[in-house]
Amino acid sequence: MENKPKLHLRKQIIYAIPLSISLALFIFLFIAKINRNTHVELRSLNVNLTSSNEIQAPLDLSFLDEYNEKLKLRKIDNTVGFYAQRFKLDTKKAIALARELTNNYTDEKYLQTYTITNNPNSTEINPNQEAGIIRFIKILNSYPETFGLEWEDIHVSDERDTVRVRNEKGQIIMKNGMTFEQYVAKISNIFEMDPVLSLAIIYNESGRCRSPLFINNNNVAGMKSIDGWAKYTTLESGVISYLYNLNIILNKYQFDTNTEEGLMNLSAVYVNGDINTPSLTWYDTTSKIMNELRESDLLKY
Repeated sequence: MENKPKLHLRKQIIYAIPLSISLALFIFLFIAKINRNTHVELRSLNVNLTSSNEIQAPLDLSFLDEYNEKLKLRKIDNTVGFYAQRFKLDTKKAIALARELTNNYTDEKYLQTYTITNNPNSTEINPNQEAGIIRFIKILNSYPETFGLEWEDIHVSDERDTVRVRNEKGQIIMKNGMTFEQYVAKISNIFEMDPVLSLAIIYNESGRCRSPLFINNNNVAGMKSIDGWAKYTTLESGVISYLYNLNIILNKYQFDTNTEEGLMNLSAVYVNGDINTPSLTWYDTTSKIMNELRESDLLKY
């Protein structure tokens, strides 16, 4: 009786061994087939890739250079048009003249000096491209005859914009969203001038932007023309014209306006047009305002 269970167990083992061997062999053959098929597919893919690489020609990316060049030209055109609008000039004519004078901005002189002109009497190298454009627009606005044009040929309007938009602090907001003081700083920086000096003179000459000349004529710093006090169509054109003229004075005389002597000499030329006749009142007021501005953040943008 005790031998029967052992006999039964032995029979089960005998039956199980062949089944296990068969199952293991089946699994082995199945895996081998999968590996063989995968290897064939990968080899085929490699052949296709190699063939594709052999057939394909190198990509021609020259169109990108052409596209980038067009973008550069468009950027210059837009800048010319932007400043032409500040003086209420015909933007299309201004751009066409700029392109004509510089051979589509490729002329060697333009590339070296950023000078577009048409003259008046200027030989200086502009510190950057934007300064050269501003200078060109200022000449076009003031001397259209040097371009073979009449005033009405290039100016779309001579109506003065005198409505001021102000923020909660009472500061004038310009068309580009900057405060008046920030705009003065921006144009000063383009001309590589001291924004503190630029704004101090404006505050002195205009009674901190409250004079009738400032309010009614957009004349920010007591500029004169052959007909008397200068008038400008926009506040932006008044700022640009003032800084353009101040830059000419500073370049001509090379005053160091951070010194007492330099600022005193500037007072003589700016107020009296004679370096030998300084204005002590102008000097004192401008100097005090400069010290005040150095302690403020009005010019930061």
